[in-house]
Amino acid sequence: ENITVLARIGVNVDIKILLNESNSTEAELRSIFELARSTGVRMVYFRPTVVDNQAFDCRPLANLIDQLSAEYAVRSRINLKKFEPRTYNRCHQMYQFLIFSFLLVFLFLFSF
Repeated sequence: ENITVLARIGVNVDIKILLNESNSTEAELRSIFELARSTGVRMVYFRPTVVDNQAFDCRPLANLIDQLSAEYAVRSRINLKKFEPRTYNRCHQMYQFLIFSFLLVFLFLFSF
């Protein structure tokens, strides 16, 4: 519901999907595109899930995703460049958390 409201008032809303064995069938991908169309999002981004430095191979899904994108009239992009072994050992989201925390403090301080 929040996605629909934001999209209707002009906010660019994107859905990001981590592809894996559990959500990569045609029926599940159709469900994702149905949700995207019904909520009015700008684009759906697909990327492989990485587990134990191994990316889920989503290359066979690229044509299907392109077909569904055209069929549902929802733009999409699939990241096919994540197949090299991972070399990092820290989660980048922890660094983003600090930036987000500082942003919240800044907004709080200057909202009065």
